[in-house]
Amino acid sequence: IFTNGDVRHAEKTLAALGFEPFFDSMFDIIASDFVPKPDRKPYEKFLREHGVHPHSASMFEDMPRNLMVPKEMGMVTVLVIPRNGAAPSTEYWEIAGKDDPHIDHVTDHIDLFLENLLEELQK
Repeated sequence: IFTNGDVRHAEKTLAALGFEPFFDSMFDIIASDFVPKPDRKPYEKFLREHGVHPHSASMFEDMPRNLMVPKEMGMVTVLVIPRNGAAPSTEYWEIAGKDDPHIDHVTDHIDLFLENLLEELQK
């Protein structure tokens, strides 16, 4: 997990989504020396500290502007938008930019997206 929030917030979010078993480490605003995304420096530090090569990685993000640097670095980018593309509390920034060239994929259903990806990889 790479978040502009803190570890505690990320842990609560993972628990609410039921995703805790799928992640083994977190890189939060403290680990990034309080330099938030979309600045390039925390992405570089994250990749270096976790031994991740950008050309073999993907970045899932809910803010389009935070996918620009990962795309420039060679990652596959996935924008996660609110379910059905909109919800009563959806803000414009959550869906604005979803058609930008630095966005490789857009999904409003991350489980189905990952399920389909796994099926494709197994072919």
